[in-house]
Amino acid sequence: MICSILLYFSLFLEFTQAAGIRNIAPTAVVEAPYPLQTGIVAECNRYHRVRENDNCASIAKAYAITLDDFYRWNPAVGSACETLWLGYHVCVGATKASPPSTPPTNPGTPTGAAPAPTQSGMTSACVQYYQAQPADTCISIVTQKHPKISLTQFLDWNPGVGASCESLLAGYYYCVAISSSQPKPEDGNGTRA
Repeated sequence: MICSILLYFSLFLEFTQAAGIRNIAPTAVVEAPYPLQTGIVAECNRYHRVRENDNCASIAKAYAITLDDFYRWNPAVGSACETLWLGYHVCVGATKASPPSTPPTNPGTPTGAAPAPTQSGMTSACVQYYQAQPADTCISIVTQKHPKISLTQFLDWNPGVGASCESLLAGYYYCVAISSSQPKPEDGNGTRA
């Protein structure tokens, strides 16, 4: 692979020199890491993986960027950083100034749209999504990828997967968090958890 790249680069240099082209500035392509917070600007060229105890202000400070830029580059985190997702990557640098955006909205609000594709019946209160991978099962999603939710919650929020998760589809997005304004589930005694 490296030999092929070097061969193509060598041929490119020979062609540009023969054509009299000079001062070709190389451009760097930054590949976005996985998993990625939704809604990041296309111009992003630097990323940070969200860790325990991170918040929008601490991330902006660590990378010497303004909080306004952070919110502009990562509109899905919400205007008060309420949907910053642990383990996901956020943008902390962009190649050019992004145009001012409208104030960020919570992706779980009626004005926000769920990513596609999704299965029918997913809760409308969803604020965080996970794209299933080929080796995923419902159990692996709730135990390894999103351990803060239970299997019951996952199945309730995503009824399209079926009662025994027989219809989980790779490449589809599933709800893994709902708006905190939703009532908490009742425990076995009829009291709120």
